Amino acid sequence: MAVKITHEAFEECYEGMSEEDGHAILERLMKKYHVEKKWHPSKFRIGINTIKSFKDKSEDKIILNNGDLIFIDIGPVYLQHEGDFGKTFLFGEDNSERGQIIKDLEYIFEKVSSKWKEEKLNGVDLYRYARELTESLGHQLNERMTGHRVGDFPHHVYYRGGLNEFEEYPVKDLWILELHILSKCGTYGAFYEDLLYEGERA
Repeated sequence: MAVKITHEAFEECYEGMSEEDGHAILERLMKKYHVEKKWHPSKFRIGINTIKSFKDKSEDKIILNNGDLIFIDIGPVYLQHEGDFGKTFLFGEDNSERGQIIKDLEYIFEKVSSKWKEEKLNGVDLYRYARELTESLGHQLNERMTGHRVGDFPHHVYYRGGLNEFEEYPVKDLWILELHILSKCGTYGAFYEDLLYEGERA
């Protein structure tokens, strides 16, 4: 459901919209799909605000222009179970640099996820690998944005720390791999997060 809401929200984006407009779209879609509550505030970031960490406040009066990046991050609770999904989109015409950072991030995510499946790495080593891979592609890993456990609401009852400090093997279907990378110029970033699971991704 979180994936569906995120993609539908992007399909409704339009040039000149604000982040507040984006949040309104997300709220309406969550009501449409009978989301009970959110376990974390939704994030809808445009342009320069895509470099912000989760707790950072967005710069005001940013509007969506052709060629901008958008990232959406939602944490719906459905049937008392937490979901979490985040993805970066390119709005409008392809820009080689901005389009490339999305491709690089999705490549990094798949490589880290495969490393988890194949080598049973702990959370610390997964993020060490993610940092090395990100830097090899000319970007910077934002280590303030890290994965975490999910599950029956609230997951903090089971574990409060980040995946990047978890020294054991994170078992499937309980952990979110979260990656936020920043461009070398520092004016845009890309974010992606999804559940660590063993099947093929859509």
